[in-house]
Amino acid sequence: MRLNMANNIINLDRKRNRRSRADSAHGMKMERYVLCWHLTNVPQNTPIFKRKYYVQGQGQLCENCYYELFKQGVFSGGDSLSIELKKKFDKFLYDHKASIQVREGYGTTETVTACCLTPPHMFKEGSIGLPFPDTYIKIVEPDTDREVPYGQEGEILLAGPTVMKEYMNNPEETAQTLRTHADGLTWVYTGDLGVMDEQGFIYFRGRAKRMIISSGYNVYPGQIENILDAHEYVQMSCVIGVPDPYKMQKVKAFVKLAQGVPATEETKQVLLAYCRKNVAKYAMPYDIEFKEDMPKTLVGKVAYRQLEEEELSKLKAQEEK
Repeated sequence: MRLNMANNIINLDRKRNRRSRADSAHGMKMERYVLCWHLTNVPQNTPIFKRKYYVQGQGQLCENCYYELFKQGVFSGGDSLSIELKKKFDKFLYDHKASIQVREGYGTTETVTACCLTPPHMFKEGSIGLPFPDTYIKIVEPDTDREVPYGQEGEILLAGPTVMKEYMNNPEETAQTLRTHADGLTWVYTGDLGVMDEQGFIYFRGRAKRMIISSGYNVYPGQIENILDAHEYVQMSCVIGVPDPYKMQKVKAFVKLAQGVPATEETKQVLLAYCRKNVAKYAMPYDIEFKEDMPKTLVGKVAYRQLEEEELSKLKAQEEK
């Protein structure tokens, strides 16, 4: 089946079952934004990606070109973007007369670069877009090669020309991550959970390793973070699982409050009451802890593992008392 959408033709390859690929000859256009390349009199330590915004002969930021960038596109990648945060940023763009919205993409270190992107003309809430030309994505039962039906959650697999050769000096990890299927393609097992709809759009659900199992139910931190981020008191949130002898894991939320909101017990109770109205009982946070700032990784992502380690240390200290 071929679906024509505003001169962009997307292949939905029924013969190969639930797999999505942008047609290499007629697929999504690869946008190339050439702004100004004024490299004269630029400070020597200026990063390459910033040099194109300097005015020739002045060594100053070229405002015309800087704002031109926001006319062309704003892209999100590197970590999941909550639906509510995207709405807030899209509103900011709209309020400042921009004609574009944030476009979400997805990629992995093992595929070098992005593998899919939201088309400029077709937005679907919560989607990370469609695959780039010559890139395949399929959803399988985790750690298998069995594809799942459209709309069913599974592990995201990637194949295409940018897939790495191997992990250096680590053949065991390479064999676990790169697997050749009956179709002859080498697939990257991402460890990410997601869904594909019937039009080939991909929806990222979260890292399989981050999934919380509470009372036998699968709880996805990103879904709870989306709900918390929608509250006016919240600037940012992070949800983790804490070991529990009865439930196996219980849910705890960390919140960075919006500017001017007091970190009081009253504020906590307001947020817990809000969660009770919007979160399933089995996924309900047992506690909300306020943080002045979230710990970050070297690439700027929220370091949820650090929060998990801090909680484990607290539990161990309590047991030793």
